[in-house]
Amino acid sequence: MSSTIRKILIFVAEPMGEKPVIDLAGIGEVLGKGLVNHGFDRAYIVPGQFLLLKDNELFVDWLVDLIHCNVKQASDCWQCLNDWCAEHLKVPVGTGVNWWKMLGNGERGLDLVTSLRC
Repeated sequence: MSSTIRKILIFVAEPMGEKPVIDLAGIGEVLGKGLVNHGFDRAYIVPGQFLLLKDNELFVDWLVDLIHCNVKQASDCWQCLNDWCAEHLKVPVGTGVNWWKMLGNGERGLDLVTSLRC
């Protein structure tokens, strides 16, 4: 089993809680510092951008542009978040779901953020 797959399985196995961004697949110490410098200091903050962009290619491009990682690292991070959301939010994430329409009002959006941290 590759280290990336192992990192994804470990991440997906439990709630995000207060995990640092370096627990995300594809994100090591150096890239983690880049995310922290841009305000993404905890793993539970990154899915907001993941859900906003909705699309593998858009998320990967955003992450490459933001922290200058390579496409594989960004794709590994996308896969990790996609798998976590599919497991813990119980909805298919990487399928073009309109999250904002589905979430409706801000109150439900807060419920989503709460579920990411729990």
